[in-house]
Amino acid sequence: MTPEAAINNFKIFDFFYAYIQAHPFNLYDKLKKINKQTLIITGDQDVVPLHYMEKLHASLPSSTYKVIKDCGHFAYIDQPDILFDEIKSFL
Repeated sequence: MTPEAAINNFKIFDFFYAYIQAHPFNLYDKLKKINKQTLIITGDQDVVPLHYMEKLHASLPSSTYKVIKDCGHFAYIDQPDILFDEIKSFL
């Protein structure tokens, strides 16, 4: 990632965070109505806390939840072999 891309990423995060703070929403109950196979993959070192992924998994009745060890937010960079094996297995 270039320094400019990293800076822009933080700008986007700041905008998103400010918007969510001003306009909170909760879709977890609506997710319970989705009855489609869903794969949720996260890294054990992701910047998104695991409890959010666990709550997402609990809200999607037909979901499969996988945590990749030694992996951050970009599993396709940190653990591509494991990521793509999980996707292939799911499909």
